[in-house]
Amino acid sequence: MLAQGCFYYRQHNPEVKQVTASNIVPNDVAPAKNTATLTLADGKKITLADAPIGLIAEQRNVSIFKTADGKLIYKSKPLKASETPFLGNPELNIISTARGQQYQVILPDGSKIWLNAASSFTFPATFVSLKQRRVELTGEAYFEVARR
Repeated sequence: MLAQGCFYYRQHNPEVKQVTASNIVPNDVAPAKNTATLTLADGKKITLADAPIGLIAEQRNVSIFKTADGKLIYKSKPLKASETPFLGNPELNIISTARGQQYQVILPDGSKIWLNAASSFTFPATFVSLKQRRVELTGEAYFEVARR
């Protein structure tokens, strides 16, 4: 009886539209692209989508690598016996994503950060001589902070 009522209602009410494949508008949103822009302490900008796999930059006591799966990894370089740790202001790097972008970073202390779209993450290139690990985030990110 209910099915007959629905059929009758649709037939006699022209403003009720029947759903068909031709009048469905897809609202699919494309997945985020795995890319970001890295700004080094000296102001140099690197678009990570275009960066080669492997070593992409070096800074004081740290090497920056891009992996085949698109992650950015910071690796501390061991100090030579003649070197002393840098005690001045840390070199700050910035990773920023635009809308529709995301990126994963592994810091030299082993902490992992997944940066979401339209976000910016500012951090020291190395934490070696710092008493605190301070970073700045604008936007949204997921952190897995490594123990010291």
